[in-house]
Amino acid sequence: MEDIDKEPIKSKKDLFLEKFRSKYPDLNTDDEDSFYGRINDDYDENEKRIGESSKNEEALSNLFSSDPRAAHFLMSWKNGENPVVQLIRMFGDDFQEALTDPDMQEKFAAAHNEYLDRQLNNKKIQAEAEANLPITLKNLDDAQAEGGFDEKQADDAFKLIFDIIDNGNKDLVTKDTWIMAFKALNHDLDVESAAREGEIKGKNAKIDKEKKKTTVPADLPPMIGGQGGEAPAPKKKSLGFLDSVKDDNDIWKRGRKK
Repeated sequence: MEDIDKEPIKSKKDLFLEKFRSKYPDLNTDDEDSFYGRINDDYDENEKRIGESSKNEEALSNLFSSDPRAAHFLMSWKNGENPVVQLIRMFGDDFQEALTDPDMQEKFAAAHNEYLDRQLNNKKIQAEAEANLPITLKNLDDAQAEGGFDEKQADDAFKLIFDIIDNGNKDLVTKDTWIMAFKALNHDLDVESAAREGEIKGKNAKIDKEKKKTTVPADLPPMIGGQGGEAPAPKKKSLGFLDSVKDDNDIWKRGRKK
């Protein structure tokens, strides 16, 4: 009977790395600092969420313990019951007294105004978001075309930006987002520094080129009327008979010789 190849059983480590890499595809898991740093950040974020959830659960538990009607009201609302009907059913007398209390009527009016303002603001934000989305998508297309990025890179960039926006709404900024912001701030300075460095190198190369033009190698043979050797000495003007008595400094002897 022919053996059937079985799929190898993955170790717990392999399963963890597989999930981790799918969550952070751009992270180099071979770099221990980056790898364990990301795990530590995830652990801190989970601890924070668990702590917040525990506080919320404790607050609800205290509320339900102080007044069991609150738990029944919320459970009925969760199951699809009309909350206003449930308020009257659970807090009938209290609800009726609150409606006729002058002080409570002022609070009701203020709360209603807050509700209207919030609804109006939400509609305004929604309208602006609907108007801005086509502009955002066009800007993404333009950036993709200018940078020569493919569709997967464009999708990843879109997801990254909106993850940052979503976290920002919750006042959460990850370490990777901060690092990305620092790199973006330093980008112009890096480009300017590289441009200056390139300009200096260009000037130095030009100076070296000019030096090469004007420098004559020591072993180059003499050339007539050009570079490569000593220029011929200028021809001396003839002094006539004085040339024959160059070594005689007595002008009268020169005259007699003449």
